[in-house]
Amino acid sequence: MEGTLVDPFEQLRRYLIGETTASPCDFTEACQRRLVLAVEALREARRQREEPRTSSRPERQRPMGVPGSADLAVLVRHVLRREQELQGGSPQGLLVSVEEPWPCREQWALFGLEVSEARPGFLWVQAVEWCPDWLAQSEPPEKAVFAENVRRSYEAVPGDPVLAVARLGPYSYRSAAQREALRTVLASPKGSTLIVSLPTGAGKSLLAQVPALWLSRSSGVAVVVVPTTALCIDQERALSHLVAHPTAYFSGTDEEARERNQGIRQRIRLGTQRIVFTSPESLLGPLSGALYDAARAGFLRLLVVDEAHMLEQWGDGFRSAFQEVAGIRRGLLQACPEGKSFQTLLLTATLTESCLVMLETLFKEPGDFGVTASVQLRPEPSFHFARCASPEEKKERILHALRHLPRPLILYITKVADAREWTRLLRLEGFRRCEEVTGQTGHAERRRILRQWQDAETDVVVATSAFGLGVDKEDVRAVIHACVPEDVDRYYQEVGRGGRDGRASLSLVVYTSQDVHLARRMSRRKLIGIGRGQERWKSMFEAAKPLGAGRYRVPLDVSPGVEVDDIDMAERSYNLEWNVRTLTLMARAGLLRLASEAPPRLSPEEEAQVDVEAWYAQSFDRYSRQRMVEILDEDHMRPETWIRAVESIRQRAISFARRGHELMRECLSGTRCIAEILAEVYRIPPRPPRPGIDVALACGGCAACWRKGLRRTAVPAPVPRSPWPRVHKVGGALERLLGDGGMLAIYYEGHDGDAAWLRRRGKAFGWFMREGLSAFVAPREVLEGCRPEFEQGRHLVFFLEPEEFRFETPPRFPLLVFHPPERPVPSRLYLPSRLADGSLHPPRVVFLPQEAWDPNAPHRRLRDVLACRSLSFDEFLAKVSL
Repeated sequence: MEGTLVDPFEQLRRYLIGETTASPCDFTEACQRRLVLAVEALREARRQREEPRTSSRPERQRPMGVPGSADLAVLVRHVLRREQELQGGSPQGLLVSVEEPWPCREQWALFGLEVSEARPGFLWVQAVEWCPDWLAQSEPPEKAVFAENVRRSYEAVPGDPVLAVARLGPYSYRSAAQREALRTVLASPKGSTLIVSLPTGAGKSLLAQVPALWLSRSSGVAVVVVPTTALCIDQERALSHLVAHPTAYFSGTDEEARERNQGIRQRIRLGTQRIVFTSPESLLGPLSGALYDAARAGFLRLLVVDEAHMLEQWGDGFRSAFQEVAGIRRGLLQACPEGKSFQTLLLTATLTESCLVMLETLFKEPGDFGVTASVQLRPEPSFHFARCASPEEKKERILHALRHLPRPLILYITKVADAREWTRLLRLEGFRRCEEVTGQTGHAERRRILRQWQDAETDVVVATSAFGLGVDKEDVRAVIHACVPEDVDRYYQEVGRGGRDGRASLSLVVYTSQDVHLARRMSRRKLIGIGRGQERWKSMFEAAKPLGAGRYRVPLDVSPGVEVDDIDMAERSYNLEWNVRTLTLMARAGLLRLASEAPPRLSPEEEAQVDVEAWYAQSFDRYSRQRMVEILDEDHMRPETWIRAVESIRQRAISFARRGHELMRECLSGTRCIAEILAEVYRIPPRPPRPGIDVALACGGCAACWRKGLRRTAVPAPVPRSPWPRVHKVGGALERLLGDGGMLAIYYEGHDGDAAWLRRRGKAFGWFMREGLSAFVAPREVLEGCRPEFEQGRHLVFFLEPEEFRFETPPRFPLLVFHPPERPVPSRLYLPSRLADGSLHPPRVVFLPQEAWDPNAPHRRLRDVLACRSLSFDEFLAKVSL
């Protein structure tokens, strides 16, 4: 029974043999807590079986997460391998029971555990390293994963006052990339559209939450479109401490769901909902009436599309509603009163060139359009690929990996039938803490699985690509693919479900030639052909109702042709879907523009008197069978126009899809570093006036690097740049003080020990904030002292510390710079009034000590040579009546 036991590990040992009944929160490591939760569930299930039932004692609900023998073995292995890495490789052991469902002596060996006799009723088990000969890496691939080596860490930076106003967690940003991206979002012009691409872990969710809460702080609503109901529920939970009422809008048939959705619609119309999370289908359906009412009343503040790459990945196929979001956005913007347009925000962590082209086409107008990006490949995963000669060999290797790799773990499958078969197989193998999630999983079942997944009651999820979007579980250590994804983009997104806490994770793809063939078939984009598309458009347009100004109401439930099968197809749902795809393809080709009109609606009084869901189901049936479009090309019916415009779009999409599949197969081959392959996917060349997007490379280990003896690499993520023009507008009183030069110097004599000076300085800062200075440059202690002025919640202010502000880089906002007496004045203070391109510099106010010396000529004072408007602090206070 060798091995050094540290205190927490000793506590776990005592718990397993029944010498203590500690709770899971007493255990320091997540893997220990997970094992204890499993054992607690096992003991509770045993108590329920053994205790006699009486009529006076109600039957307790079956405990969740009851483990099987395989679950217990792999959790014990996880704990031991984790402890072994903590102790520098020293073998560690535990006493385990011999009773069922604990594994027997022979079973432990299948999980990489050595067994010896201990005392009656117990075995002593120790874990050995796993290094299968069918993987390319010579050293154990699990080593860094069990050690939980940190591979990504963002350096937190001080926050802006808006974070305190929104009351979202710590008063700091997770990273400089997150800070600059949020500042760009908050500074977006009204009616504009901004695409933001940030790497996983950089804090993308905050970019939707803070603007939503800031813009709706007095009244209004922000709409966040997410791909799945699970993500709606997860986001609602995250904001429940700030927004007391429900914020997740999803379909439901019971009375509770109907009342919930009715309440959300009523609050949207009143401008008190603040934020709502919903799906594209609900946005286009029952929720749209309330949103049109809110838009007309000027309550709509922000439209966010989270996971915006889904517009391409799912919008081209089984969920065309994603691409139709562009149409209802246009209709809602047209419904807004003048000066009350809302902003649109498209968020993604994986932006490809083809996706960007689509988003530009669908969302570029009306209003300003911009892109800001910080793209860094993920340094956490190591990449492993194993080709198998037969399905039987593939099954054995996957089971081998599942018996050795840490938990929690995701097993990805392509087909729903295969997911069901794998779930059945794993449960037969003793993996009882295993669940299945596919596109066919119901809402209630999905919510249950997600809760168990988050609460460490489920160890393995067998899933199709429907699982994982927005599900931010940080401690997933391994992602296995029992399939070949159809393209490298899907593969990389699914690999990204692991290591979200910045620690090492492992990606393993085990496949056969049949899997490669299936991936190739799936990679063929389901875009309608030219001939068939023209037939569908001709049928729709001939039945369309003209609305004037080039706009038409187009029916979707029309026959695509004159053949008997075509006529019979008119009422079928897939016919409607193909007609929608035809319209979105034409929109991407520039032949028409997707638009929208207000749906049928009930007044709040009528909603209280009828079954709203049933009424909307009937009324929306007709509404959903038509679309509003605006013709952009008068030759939209000509075959040559379709060949010129539509076919080029089709071929480009097909080409991108083909290239994505080819790069996925190159990943399987191991001939080139994964980072180089992924950079091809996410590096976007410039297309003036839009700049290009570069990629910061990172590789946690792959066959090509191991073959060359290279260690893992990671290049820091770049700071995103704002696409918006510089802001020059300030209040009239400040504009008069600045004069033509655009710069005002204020000389002061106060010091931080003078309470009266601090009070007057705070008032002065507040005055400048109200006059439109939105960037404040000063030592953090100075800015913190003025926090009450900045946190009134009425004006948007950004903080910059002198170390991060460079005078040679012109600021984007009107700014105030405060120089404390003890610090030297930068030599590049003298910014010209005009920039190199001839445009004016944003207005600026500089606070300088009364006796500040010229850094370029220390024998003279700045106040004697600085060529700008200047006032003493007392003169300034008198002029503005402070």
